Amino acid sequence: MKISLIVSTYNRADITRAFLRNIVMNHQRELYEIVFTDDGSEEDIITAINNFKTQLTIPCRIVIQRHKGYRLARVRNNGVRHSSGDYLCFLDQDLIPSKDYFLYIKRYARPNRFLITRPIYTDSEQKAMIVEGAGDDYLSDIHKSHRERLRKLALKDLFYHIGKHLGIGDRRPKLQGGAFSLFKNKFELVNGFDENFSGWGLEDDDLGRRLYLVKVFGFNISHRAWTYHLWHQPEPTKLTRPNVDYYRARDYSKGDFKTPLGLDNSSDEKVTVVEVN
Repeated sequence: MKISLIVSTYNRADITRAFLRNIVMNHQRELYEIVFTDDGSEEDIITAINNFKTQLTIPCRIVIQRHKGYRLARVRNNGVRHSSGDYLCFLDQDLIPSKDYFLYIKRYARPNRFLITRPIYTDSEQKAMIVEGAGDDYLSDIHKSHRERLRKLALKDLFYHIGKHLGIGDRRPKLQGGAFSLFKNKFELVNGFDENFSGWGLEDDDLGRRLYLVKVFGFNISHRAWTYHLWHQPEPTKLTRPNVDYYRARDYSKGDFKTPLGLDNSSDEKVTVVEVN
C-alpha cells in the first residue's frame, strides 16, 4: 500500500510550514510521496516547502494552477493526476495530522471504504503556538479536552456505516473533503471531484454521494486518528455558498456516479509542476 499524501494549499505559508514540519518529524515512514497542490497562491508557497528539502526522505512535488477564484475541486484533482501511489490521503494545509495518523489509515483501509477523520478546532492562540513549533506534547494537551467528542462522533458514524451494509440508512457518514482517504482506483472510478464546483462548498458532498453509488462507504476513524485545524479567517465565498443550486440540481437517483468534468476530462489549462525531492 503506497500512500500519496495530497495536500491542498492556497496562501497561508506559515500554516504550510507548520504542516510540513509535522510531516517531516512524525510521518514520513508511512508515506510513499507528498503532492502539494496549489490554487495559484500569491504567497511564496514554493520557498516555504523547499525549506524542508534536506529533511525530506520521500518524493515531494508541488503542482500549481493559475488562480481564477476558489477552485478546490480542480486543485485536488491536479494532485491526483500527478501522484503515483495506489492509495490517496487528502489533507488541507490547515489540518495537522495526529500522531500515528497514517498507521491507522493503513490499518482501517479497505477497498470498499473511504476513511474520514474529524478535526479539533484550535483558537488563534493555539494556532500561533503550533506555527511557532509547539510539538506533540502541546497537541496532546489540546486533544484531551476533545477526546470524548471524537469518540462519540466515531461511534455515531459506525452505526451509519453498519446500516449501509445492512441496506438501511442514507448517505452517512458524509465525506468531508479536508481530511479523507481511499484507494486511488475508487477515486478514478467516479472520475474524481466534479470541477464544475467553483467557490466554497459541496464538492465533497457530491463526491461522497457518487462513491456511495458504487458501494464505497464512509468509515470514521476519529477515535484513533484526527486532525488539528489551525485557526484562520474563513474563505469569503463560504458566506455566499455559490454551489448550492448546482448541487441541488443533480439527480443522484439515476445512478450517474461518474462526473462529466473530472480527472480524465478536465480543461486543457496547464499547470506548473515543481519537483522538490
